[in-house]
Amino acid sequence: MTYNSHRSSTKGALVDEYFEVYCPDSIIPYHSTLLPVAMPSITYIKDGLFRAKTPNNDYTVDGIILTGQFYRAYNMEINDAYKAAGITLHPTTLYKLLNTDISKFSNKYTALEHVSEELSETITAIIETGVTGKKALLAMEKALKPLVKVNDSNVQQIDLAVNTIIKKKGLLSVSELLSDMNISQKTLESQFKKIVGLTPVRFIKLKRFINLMRQYENQDINLKNLIFKYNYYDEAHFYKDFKLFMNETPKNFFTNETDFIKKYINR
Repeated sequence: MTYNSHRSSTKGALVDEYFEVYCPDSIIPYHSTLLPVAMPSITYIKDGLFRAKTPNNDYTVDGIILTGQFYRAYNMEINDAYKAAGITLHPTTLYKLLNTDISKFSNKYTALEHVSEELSETITAIIETGVTGKKALLAMEKALKPLVKVNDSNVQQIDLAVNTIIKKKGLLSVSELLSDMNISQKTLESQFKKIVGLTPVRFIKLKRFINLMRQYENQDINLKNLIFKYNYYDEAHFYKDFKLFMNETPKNFFTNETDFIKKYINR
């Protein structure tokens, strides 16, 4: 399976990346794990469909789809030639565009037209022009800016929190996060979940785990050293988190991981 992506280098961008996925007949049927990446995404499926078995539901997906924030990995299956393109959004972008509680989309696939016809038509129009790569990324960013409905002080505070967590790679606590903010813990927790779709604790733990996995895949450092570098008390604590996020043991995952998963982790 081919997975290509183009990341934004613009500070404060609404779109984190533009991606393209292709699965030819020669590798059908194709099975893989999808990892949570702490960002929602929108996917336009050009050809075929895929099935997703999530912790809460089973989906057969086609058309243009909103993928909400997932906290645990889930399985996908492709039985026909498949081609898709789409965008991964900054964690607060979906709220800025929809001005609604984003947590209602968490751990779900939702047809985008049922959420926002305007957003669905905007994304569809760009992809159907045939533009790809960096040009597609820039076109998406430009098209989404006029659709922003809210960017008030609450959003700005949560943007600050999210960007701090990303910068520190999840290596901080909620209390440390609050030390740089002018809001209470209760407000942070309620607004963060509403705007991002996950609680701040879950977002922090997920970002820490994702960054550890990226470093491991890049072979920057061995797994045992990474476990302590990312503030796990011991290996048992890491294995517990691994099973929580991945639904399997590290041994099984690393034995069965594919090139697609490696690219997906390093997106």
